[in-house]
Amino acid sequence: MAAHFIEAHGIGNVPLMKTTTLMPRNIPLPRKLWCGLFEWQHELSDICDREPNETIVGIYCKLQIYAIRFCLIIQMARWACNDAGKDMIDLISVERAISLAEYFKESRKGTDNSKRVVAHCPAVGHRLRIAPRI
Repeated sequence: MAAHFIEAHGIGNVPLMKTTTLMPRNIPLPRKLWCGLFEWQHELSDICDREPNETIVGIYCKLQIYAIRFCLIIQMARWACNDAGKDMIDLISVERAISLAEYFKESRKGTDNSKRVVAHCPAVGHRLRIAPRI
């Protein structure tokens, strides 16, 4: 099925099939960048091996997978803002993906999902239950 473009409808040059379904496209990650991402994942695995808290280990393991997804999401966001191409994932997107994963890793330290904070708020006149950070 041949792709066509629907620029006249204001969506831009997004290739669509005749059924108006977006066509999938492979966006490769160059081997050199894969190696850098794998190195970061191995460092995170080493941290997991030393971590006694199983909840933290589970989160860190998920971050290893999420970092790959973040690469694609960041690259496509940059493409949508005319900041990068969509032919391949570049170094900037990989670095930002790792930074984002590190942010979530660091924000998770020191929190315990099983605890809820109960605070008294005089202005409201009753106790407030505050959900834990995720």
